[in-house]
Amino acid sequence: MSLQHSYSTGLGTTRRRSPDPQLPSSPINRAPSPAISISDKVDQALVSQSVRHADIWFHDGSVICRAERTLFKVHMSVLERHSAFFRDMFSMPQPRTGTDVISNQGMQDDIEELPIVDLHDTAEDVGNLLTAVYDGPVFGNNDQEDFRVVSGVLRLSTKYLIDSLRAKALTHLNKAWPASLKEWDAREDLARTHETDLTNSSHPYPHPIAVINLAREVDAPSLLPAAFYDLSRYAFSHIFEPTEEDKTYRPLPPVLSTLSNADLERLCLVLKVFGRLN
Repeated sequence: MSLQHSYSTGLGTTRRRSPDPQLPSSPINRAPSPAISISDKVDQALVSQSVRHADIWFHDGSVICRAERTLFKVHMSVLERHSAFFRDMFSMPQPRTGTDVISNQGMQDDIEELPIVDLHDTAEDVGNLLTAVYDGPVFGNNDQEDFRVVSGVLRLSTKYLIDSLRAKALTHLNKAWPASLKEWDAREDLARTHETDLTNSSHPYPHPIAVINLAREVDAPSLLPAAFYDLSRYAFSHIFEPTEEDKTYRPLPPVLSTLSNADLERLCLVLKVFGRLN
């Protein structure tokens, strides 16, 4: 997969902060942005509104990554070690034109210049990716909350060519969306246990449409058979005109909430196989 079309070389610069200032973490904006762009143009208005991530901020970091309005100070060597994308990018000569001064509440720290890389991804996804890179991936039980974290890690590890992390995220998702009947039966046993627990009002797994669209986005066909089968069990009204009154209603994420035309055709074929569509 080639990602050259999705970024341009050239790093802006910023000044290194002292390790002590306590800056607020930023609110999460889940609006998607598909590409990475790295510019040597400095937007002082944007920098002045940026805030430090509460955890991913290392005092000896050598590069600043900025996603939305959140700043992550990390180590260039760590990114290069895990990501072929960043390894190639950092190997290119970069212009040093102008400086970014990261400020908070009118205070500025001018110590040592650092490169700044703008990532056109959500701050939440970047934070989860960097946490997995530094601490190793710690995934949950494949419920809807876990899916939001794992899907972001999978999406960005695919985009930035972090193969080992992509493989681990896929292995985790395949536990809930398996390719074998034996594994599917085990998955259903867990779902029935969840549903009989009167304290649980949520669904144990994310919506299959979200899984199908994620599989298409990151080229993960192993997730598709189980997701299509799960979706085939839904009521027609939920698939095509979902309402909260439907007993099987499950909220979809705000993006990628409908199937492509091609996948709608595939779903119809699945429904025909199971005799639900004439």
